[in-house]
Amino acid sequence: MLDFWATWCGPCRMTMPLVEKLRKEYPQNMVVLAINLEETKDIVREYMRQQNLGSQVLLDEQGSVGKTYGTDAIPMQVLIDKTGIVRDIKTGFSPSMVPQLRAEIERLR
Repeated sequence: MLDFWATWCGPCRMTMPLVEKLRKEYPQNMVVLAINLEETKDIVREYMRQQNLGSQVLLDEQGSVGKTYGTDAIPMQVLIDKTGIVRDIKTGFSPSMVPQLRAEIERLR
């Protein structure tokens, strides 16, 4: 799963702990790459430390990866299957996002 986010994004702040929970639920079946959009390493490092989040973070300082995946809005989760095919994209925050993502992860296992 690619999880596009930024520290200033309120919905991202709500979504990240939920994605972290899913990462811990599926340690053998899913890798989460939290892709921060256009922020510095120091800002991101401090935020991850304060929030006690363990996802692997990649910095998209120029926003080029985000543009490639069409991140018009964040947070955005992109589920990619084992063969590299994008299978699902969720944008924004919703209380139903965890069951929806869990169902898609189960389908892709």
